[in-house]
Amino acid sequence: MQSTRSPIPWLVIGDFNSVLNSEDRLGGNPVTWAEVIDLQTCIDTCSLVDLAHNGPRYTWNDRNASQRIYLEIDWMFINNEWLTYMSACKAMYLNEVINDHCPIKITFEENNVKTRRAFKYCNVWSKHPQLKYVILERWSTLINGCKMLQVVRRH
Repeated sequence: MQSTRSPIPWLVIGDFNSVLNSEDRLGGNPVTWAEVIDLQTCIDTCSLVDLAHNGPRYTWNDRNASQRIYLEIDWMFINNEWLTYMSACKAMYLNEVINDHCPIKITFEENNVKTRRAFKYCNVWSKHPQLKYVILERWSTLINGCKMLQVVRRH
């Protein structure tokens, strides 16, 4: 079997109506290899992995009050490119409310945002005997560019 690998980030989400291992079903008949093989082959062929997530373990149930069956059949798969470019992506299964499936919430955290710290001036600096000379030295340095750039570069 040859892998079909995409050069662009992939996120594949949905109700696949298929489990991937025996722990994905609670109640009902045991999981068989025939139930797993098609989805597993697709995942392997497309070089996908399950997106790490939080929330309920089982994403669907049959709502049968006496002998309820719970399944993990809603999946979020990603490829390596997704991990490279969307590493700040977080996923969570929420509790079911109306439907028999758990909704999925995906968020993107902007952890790469760089903020500049505010300039802080300590009054004690004004008492330093060399302050005037340090300021004159910095301000006499020639800096090319617009006036604002000259001010910024003198910090």
